[in-house]
Amino acid sequence: MAHWKTLFDYKYLGCQDLPRDPNNRATDLVVSIIKIEKQEVVGEKARKDILPVAQLHGAKKPMILNKTNLATLATLFDSSEYEDYIGKPFTLYSAKVKGKSGGIVEGLRIRTEKPTIQAKQKIDLNPSHPRWDGAKKALADGNTTLEAIKQNFSLTAENEAALLN
Repeated sequence: MAHWKTLFDYKYLGCQDLPRDPNNRATDLVVSIIKIEKQEVVGEKARKDILPVAQLHGAKKPMILNKTNLATLATLFDSSEYEDYIGKPFTLYSAKVKGKSGGIVEGLRIRTEKPTIQAKQKIDLNPSHPRWDGAKKALADGNTTLEAIKQNFSLTAENEAALLN
């Protein structure tokens, strides 16, 4: 079973992107930040805002960092310097939160405890990943192998073929 929001193409990470248990409830996801940068985000009614967006190891989409989640990261990593969050693992979960219109919605939140199990998660390597071009060039130049890339990244059959072509 899949969350109804998976029927739409969302550019940014949301609760619908979290792993699901057999009862279709969202489960925790351990991720770490690759980089944070300000980006123009187009929201409802074509409203444009400049917001902090994080590229994440362990997630297929970037995540918009709201003030609540940034404050949690500051507490979790004991630093108000966002550069200090790069590469450090944390846990995302789905929470019922008050939406902009006042109703209750699902929202991505960050657990206030550091993950206890830090199993290495493979990152999905795809054409939008910041390391895609480098991996493709290294393969073409003979500086790496597909097997070496697969040690750190997961690849769909389509992306594997694209890397090799």
